Amino acid sequence: MATGGTVRRIGSSLPRELRVPLKRAVDLEGDRAVARRLGLSRSTITRALAGLRIMPGTIALLRERLSGARAS
Repeated sequence: MATGGTVRRIGSSLPRELRVPLKRAVDLEGDRAVARRLGLSRSTITRALAGLRIMPGTIALLRERLSGARAS
């Protein structure tokens, strides 16, 4: 906790340019298959699609892995 009793929040919501292809993949394959393919938990996929905060490193992983999936 930061001084003064405030809680420091880390992370941000997934940018729209990543949320759209992630949603498309989940609609086509299901959340379990997408989570397994991307190497992330189902709860992380769900949080990302819901627009909730996720860690910056997770956003970077999603960016990398989604772009790799499109290139295939």
